[in-house]
Amino acid sequence: MEQIFINRGASVIDFGGMWEVDGLYSRVCVEKFNIPKVTMIDKFESENWVQNSRLRANIDFRKGDFSDENFMANLKGLYDLALAYDVLLHQRDPIHALSLMLSKAEKFFLISQPILPEKIKNCAIS
Repeated sequence: MEQIFINRGASVIDFGGMWEVDGLYSRVCVEKFNIPKVTMIDKFESENWVQNSRLRANIDFRKGDFSDENFMANLKGLYDLALAYDVLLHQRDPIHALSLMLSKAEKFFLISQPILPEKIKNCAIS
């Protein structure tokens, strides 16, 4: 199995990393993988995030919609690693949102997306 190594100076962006996890994936990058700064994009800010400065250490939170072309156009540069965990199912147009997120990933794009068969017509689980 191939291993992915991200250097300490790598640039990381976390799409939708706020809801119910308060920036957990961004914090793991900072605390466990020594990434000096992570950019996190989300439309929401949790109360816990706002009140707890430890959660925000070394995370550049930008409140906005990563499925919005104008917002993404203002986000300059590419990132070595882009994270998108459980965000597509919340998008009106997931393919459009995915293409915008992919446009910011220079080397690696990690995505985790549950499939809800009850939401998909003619889906059979074996």
